[in-house]
Amino acid sequence: MSKLILQIAAKTGSQLWALAPTENLLLKTMVVGIDVFHDTVKMKTSVVGFVASIHPAFTQYYNSVKLQPKSGQEIATSVSSCLGEALTAFFENTKRRFMPEHIIVYRDGVADSQIDAVRQYEVQGMKNIISSFENYNPNFTYIIVNKKTNAKLF
Repeated sequence: MSKLILQIAAKTGSQLWALAPTENLLLKTMVVGIDVFHDTVKMKTSVVGFVASIHPAFTQYYNSVKLQPKSGQEIATSVSSCLGEALTAFFENTKRRFMPEHIIVYRDGVADSQIDAVRQYEVQGMKNIISSFENYNPNFTYIIVNKKTNAKLF
């Protein structure tokens, strides 16, 4: 019976859990995840998936899916607009009280040869969007997860 109650509560917008802020994770932090999917079967389109936390306890999220202009394109040209929308959603979700003080971005699936292009287009585009908000200068961390790694974890 208790699981049924929890499911009903979750579907009506209640928060079932939350992360407490720690010394290393500030209360006003936004965590973003970005990945690009390539249709290898039909070779038709590539799609950018973007998700960002919009609540200080990481219990609510903004997400967006955008089509890439060219099939197979790994550099996500639309992430800056997605970040702008996510920042606005964070601000609205906190009842216009504050913006995140720290933005942590996890970018998956980047080859070694594309890291400079990601830095030039994606990171710079995100910084431009951040600077478009008046009197707003958060800490910004961009973490790239390589496409092919030889690390083995046991």
